[in-house]
Amino acid sequence: MTQHIEMRALKNSPDVNSVKAQPGSCLNMVPGRVAFEVATRTAAPAGSCDVVLYSKFVSVIALVACQMHPHHQAVAAALGVLRPSRVDMDYAVQSPFQHL
Repeated sequence: MTQHIEMRALKNSPDVNSVKAQPGSCLNMVPGRVAFEVATRTAAPAGSCDVVLYSKFVSVIALVACQMHPHHQAVAAALGVLRPSRVDMDYAVQSPFQHL
């Protein structure tokens, strides 16, 4: 399993609704995505991220297939202009029961 997390800060607070709606259109785009969630912050100090996107894939190959899909690339380009910063992290999960 491979997990993918993106945390984004936005230029304008009203953009949160757009950012929350658009990634959902990528949900069933490729086989191999087993979990997906988009969340917005409820309250945070200045400098925090506004949106987090979480996905879990059966493999890194499924993650790359999703990222290379033309629809995903179009959504990423559209959302990219709304944010001054983004932090990503991909990591392998050895077991679905592995917890900290």
